[in-house]
Amino acid sequence: MYNSGCFEQSGGVLNPFRKHVYHGMKRCFDLITSAVLLLFLSPLFGVTALAVKAEDGGSVLHRRKCVGIDNKTYIMYKFRTMIADADNRLDLFSEEQLIQYMQGVKIENDPRITKIGRILRSTSIDELPQLLTVFKSDMSLIGPRPVIEREAETYGSQRKKLLSCKPGITGLWQVKGRGTIPYLSEEARGLQLEYVERQGFLLDLFILFETVKIVLSRKGAR
Repeated sequence: MYNSGCFEQSGGVLNPFRKHVYHGMKRCFDLITSAVLLLFLSPLFGVTALAVKAEDGGSVLHRRKCVGIDNKTYIMYKFRTMIADADNRLDLFSEEQLIQYMQGVKIENDPRITKIGRILRSTSIDELPQLLTVFKSDMSLIGPRPVIEREAETYGSQRKKLLSCKPGITGLWQVKGRGTIPYLSEEARGLQLEYVERQGFLLDLFILFETVKIVLSRKGAR
């Protein structure tokens, strides 16, 4: 399993009291931060929505049915960056791209991505509507990468452990392996489960700091 360096000795399972305090404070942070960001970024939301709509007249948001904490399903929102019905347009892939897609590898020059979609992805603006899901308490700012049912199934006996924690907008996979580690790989699953095992204030701060650096550098954005 992937180790997060300096947090190897500071993680571990929180005792019940510390766990209660940690999750309580984390939810307060999620609620306040998501509310402030949604208000502050509302002009950007409006401009982005108009740009997405203007390109092809399709829906502004992409809705994805995910499996969250305690195996409960929820809807995750992102700005749509692909053509309509993208999931059923695998015919646009080359043979090599189709193999990568089936392996969970991020595809360079994905032919399904729209012009405005490429801009949104390179700047991570497409991720911003997930703040709505955080505000609703279905997600957290920090946690394991959101998964759909078929992805959750790849965890086998570790599925329950993964789904014992709220998924996050960012997490260990995003800061350690985005763009380099396929999200369906064993290494990616190791990063996901490592966060569940070692979650705590210090690790969350580390992930937040690394996320800011990655977004500013546009590392791994496709």
